[in-house]
Parts: sequence; structure tokens; C-alpha cells
Amino acid sequence: MAKSYPHKAGNGRRRLLTSALLALLTLATVPAIAAEPPITPFQLQYRLKAQGIPFAVTANRTLKALGDGQWQMDVVASNVLGEIRETSRFVWNGCTPVSRFYGYRRKGLGQLKEAEVRIPAGGATATAKRSGKADRQYPVPAAAVTDKISLTLALQCRLARGERDLTLHVADERELESQHYLVEGEETLSLDGKPVTTVKVRRDRSGNSPRQTWLWFAPEYGYTLVQLVQENEDGRHVMTPGSATMMRAALLALALALPGGAALAEPLAPFAAEYRIHVNKIPTPIKATLVLEPAPGEDRYRMLFEADSFLLTNTEESWFEWNDCEPRTERYVHEFQGFGKHRYHHTDFSWSPPRAVNSDSKEGKESFDIPADALDELTMLLRARCVFATGDKEYTATSVYGDRIRQHHFIVIDRETLDTPMGELDTLIVEKRRKGDRKEKRRTLFWVAPAKDYMVVKARHIESTLLRGELIMIDYGN
Repeated sequence: MAKSYPHKAGNGRRRLLTSALLALLTLATVPAIAAEPPITPFQLQYRLKAQGIPFAVTANRTLKALGDGQWQMDVVASNVLGEIRETSRFVWNGCTPVSRFYGYRRKGLGQLKEAEVRIPAGGATATAKRSGKADRQYPVPAAAVTDKISLTLALQCRLARGERDLTLHVADERELESQHYLVEGEETLSLDGKPVTTVKVRRDRSGNSPRQTWLWFAPEYGYTLVQLVQENEDGRHVMTPGSATMMRAALLALALALPGGAALAEPLAPFAAEYRIHVNKIPTPIKATLVLEPAPGEDRYRMLFEADSFLLTNTEESWFEWNDCEPRTERYVHEFQGFGKHRYHHTDFSWSPPRAVNSDSKEGKESFDIPADALDELTMLLRARCVFATGDKEYTATSVYGDRIRQHHFIVIDRETLDTPMGELDTLIVEKRRKGDRKEKRRTLFWVAPAKDYMVVKARHIESTLLRGELIMIDYGN
């Protein structure tokens, strides 16, 4: 007999994509009362923004008919971290996509994990396999069992029929689970700037599970799934479709061809951070802001760092393109004025071939060759977020500053829980390593917080035993 199981804590981020995106991401056209929903093959795209990951993840879904009443759905998510692929093969029985095969494959960070579930036609037993575990079998209801990625097809169909209390039997690589869903009511969401009326559905988990899941289906789009939110112990994760145009295409039974035919480079999530500067552990009136925002044009962004007080003004600005954790600078400007000093650099970048033109306040313009992977002083921070999010412990970068090409090497040396104005945060301590520095006491440390998209929440520069400065984040938001 199928049982309901409470969430088992400890799965963490390694199940993030499966549980938050790939396990629940299913879209198809469902007529309002059709007993055998006709589903035209399609290809669609979605985005998942997860807390603690400094970039969104793109997933592509495809559905195709195999003949003899069978269908195959594939969900593929890939980016700099690796790839996850899930496959479902099923037949329709009323509003239930009856699973015959479910497969899971995750490759990345030097690891490969695979799992599968097979249920023969008319069979009442599922055979499950997964990496490093013994095969197992368990009984299933032969004509009423679905799987992780086809289950929302069943939800869509049943919602279209007017059902409001929904129970599904879901087979996975561990067991058969009875999943219960309840309609909480209607809610209006904004999609591409247009208000869309949706039906909000919550998964009813037994016990006091820390995991919560909500799904929003749009009746005007054939009960298409237009938003999914999952809250775990590790944060909040949000899934949205690529655009309303894509949903309309599905409803019109058109095959949607994505540019390039593969996972697209995912846009950066804008943010705004505020910092307070301390000198020798004494708070100063100097506040600093770091802002990332979209710029005109495709995949273009502007990043701005500003610090301003009666003591000094400091402005750094970068315009760049972003392609899947690979920034390419177009222009970088830095101006500092304070303590009797003035520094100004304006650097324009070109990439065919890689060159920089620096306009210095004193020396005028100078053009020189640069490495093909050169960054500026701001985009270097964005690239670091991606590197540390993969679990790497070291990061080496080349930057162009003024007329100089500089090498930077960063290494994770420890972890620390910080008590910050934003609450308690688990952080990685990253040290900037210098070669040949004549000042033995000079040291620079950064504290980066996974829960804040691997942003720097604290930085400390020790110039000497008598002088140290700290930059402490006091606010952060998207």
C-alpha cells in the first residue's frame, strides 16, 4: 500500500534541481474536459533562481510521441556546474500519465549519479536502480502510477476537470509515494508585465516537514504551470517559464524552437548591496553601495560601486556582457578623490583582437594588448561567485587596471559563522594571496556567504599593524 512520507532532512542542495525544478516541471496543453488529452510535441524553456546560487539555471523540456500511444518527456538543465537530465516514458489513462520508465542522470563537479525506475505494461511491480545502491522492487498500482516529471501533467488535467483535492501515486528510485495536493485559491501573477489569473496549489506534506511547495496554474493558458516555489531548509527557490509567448505557442500546439537549440546563457540577477566602512575597528560615516543592473542591449549589464563622504569619494563602474559566468568587459571607469589624492582611469576594451585603451588623467591615452580572459576589478568579483559556487577552493584571475595587467590568486582558507546586520550567516573565508609583497604584514581577506549568492559580506585589509580597514555588508536585496 502506498504511504505518505515526511521529508527527510539533510538532502540539501544536492537535490535542489531535482526537487525544485526537474521533479515538478511539466507543461502541456490540456483541454478542459478531454479524457485522453491530445498533447502536441513541444520544446519549452524555464528558469530557476535558487537562494545561495549566484545565477539562475536554465532548463529545456521536450515532449514527443513515440507511437503506440506512448510519449517521452525529457527535462535537461545545464550550466557551468554540469548537467541534469530526466526522462519519462508513459501512456495516458484518463488524466494520469502512467509511467513505464523514469530515468535520472546528474553529471558535474567530477561526479556521476544515475537512477531509473521501470514498470512493465500491466505490471504491478516497479524495479528501481540507483548508483551505489542495491536494486529494489516494490508494488505499484498498475494503471495509476506516475513519476516525478510527468506528475504535473496529471495535476493540469485534473484541475481543468474541476478537481480541487488531488492525490497522485508517484514512483521514484526509492519507493512509491502518495502525494496530496490542495487548491488554496486564486492569485494574480505578473507575466511579461501582464496580469495573469492563476490557481494556487500547495502540496500537503505529512508531519512537520520544513519543505513547502506551491504551484501556480493559469486557466487562460490551459492550466499551464506558470510558477513554482519551493522552500527548504537551505532557502527559497523559484521557477518561472521563459515568457508568455512560449506558453501561447504551447497552447497553439506549435513546436517552439529555441535559439541555438541548447540551454541558453542565463541572465544575471540584479542586486543592490550596502556596506559600512570601519577603520581600525571604529565605524566611520562612510557608506558604500554595490549595484548590478541590466544595461541596454542583449546580455549587457552595468555594475557600480560608490563610496561617498566628506573624507573621500570613490566610484567604480563597469559595462560588460555576460555569457554563462563568463563576463566580457566593454568599459571600466575608476575615480578616487580624497586625502589630497586624485586618481582616474577610463579603460575601453575590444576583443578582436583583445586590446585595451586606457585614458589616464595624467598620461593621456595608451593602447596595449591584453589576455583573452582579462577582467576588470568589478567583473572579477562576479566571476569569483561562480567559481566558489561550484565548490572550487581556489580562483585565479587576470584584470586590467589603468595601464597595468594584474594577476590575482584567491584561496578558501576556512569557514566561519558571522553575526551580521542581516542575521547569522555561514561564510567561506577567502584570502587574496600575494607574491613578492615586501610588506609582510599586508593581508586581504573576504567572507563570502552562500546564502547571499556568494556575495562578499565582509572584507578586511590589513596594511600594517597600525592600519586595518573593514567593509561590512548591512543590506542586500534583488
